[in-house]
Amino acid sequence: MDKIDWLLLHYVHRLTIKVSDLHRKNLGEYLNMPEHGLTKGQIVKRLKSLGEKRLITFRTKNYSSYFNFSSESRYYLTPYGGEMWEQVFLPNWHLFIDGTEEPIADSYNLTVVKACSKDLIKRYIEKTLDDFYVREISNWYATYWKKIECGYICVYIEDISKKQINHNSDNIDFQWYKNWEDI
Repeated sequence: MDKIDWLLLHYVHRLTIKVSDLHRKNLGEYLNMPEHGLTKGQIVKRLKSLGEKRLITFRTKNYSSYFNFSSESRYYLTPYGGEMWEQVFLPNWHLFIDGTEEPIADSYNLTVVKACSKDLIKRYIEKTLDDFYVREISNWYATYWKKIECGYICVYIEDISKKQINHNSDNIDFQWYKNWEDI
């Protein structure tokens, strides 16, 4: 495996993507990661090789595992692929934070933040946790392939017209895995 193979695995360490997206002109910008620089034929060859090594799998809307570059086929890390990604990128799951916002009304968002510690959540939302519902969770999936035994979840509704809460990434070391340049 070379650096490009690891990059193809890195593209899906958090979320899956469509196989056809790998040929986008702005893939690096779209994923906020380096470009792979491969032709369509080279992409197909490498993905098939990674699949044969059981590092990735493919799924379509009907959950078949058939690989088709032009379809809505998506690729995923397998549990084994996730383990290999961890060996190379050396993630510190105690620094991992998952924050999602979803609009629920004209000026309101439902925000869900998950992390391994209350302190990390507190630093993320820059408020005291007494103002929010926080509870311990067990066996939560930090990513679609990585289960963490214990963590915390904070759920709140935010009036975005007043923007009462800052989601401050400056207070958190978001580099929870090894830099791509160091691989």
